[in-house]
Amino acid sequence: MDQPERAVIVQLNTPVKPIACLAEAQKYGYWGGAARVQMIVMSVASVDDWLHELAALEPISQINSCTRGYQVKASQSDFTNAMQEALSIAQSVWDKSDDVPIGAVVLNSAGEVIGKGGNERELKGDPTAHAEIIALRNAAEKIGSWRLEDCTLVVTLEPCAMCAGAILQSRIPRVVFGAWDEKAGAAGSLWDLLRDRRSLHQVEVISGVLENRSQALLKKFFESVR
Repeated sequence: MDQPERAVIVQLNTPVKPIACLAEAQKYGYWGGAARVQMIVMSVASVDDWLHELAALEPISQINSCTRGYQVKASQSDFTNAMQEALSIAQSVWDKSDDVPIGAVVLNSAGEVIGKGGNERELKGDPTAHAEIIALRNAAEKIGSWRLEDCTLVVTLEPCAMCAGAILQSRIPRVVFGAWDEKAGAAGSLWDLLRDRRSLHQVEVISGVLENRSQALLKKFFESVR
């Protein structure tokens, strides 16, 4: 190239932004749309050239949560009641400990709650005692199997990398969460481990269910501990 290669990082901050990714995204066959997508595009002469190429792309339209270009099978409204229960668990976490108020439930294929969990990291001094982990363990014990196929995990905050790994190991096909976690989220904010095509198992992700309530609870908690 006549001009030195440049790495341009473009971050999209809207919850749903249909976009076709270049370079690294195409390399791994990854399409990002539901969450904040970070794209590293190599060998572009300027940011203007990159934006021009981007504008010329035909968007992956009408895809709310997409990886590998598939349409989500469920909607936010399907999980409102479950998220309300997860929020109740999160509130109880705050009531009894100094833990960040996060709650999670696991639903079976009939929509019945088979697992519950609240953040207990501080309460039990256990770095793995996140709400999702506890809910997954609870559900696995309930059905007598570590394979939680046909189940859905509903959690008030976007899962972290540790919880994303546990979700993949449990073979859960769907995760629903309320608030985004800009600092540690692994379902679209900082990483997108659940929908990485390099993994043997990919997860359908639905975000923003009762998001304002989840955010408000977390904000109130952190303001109280400052």
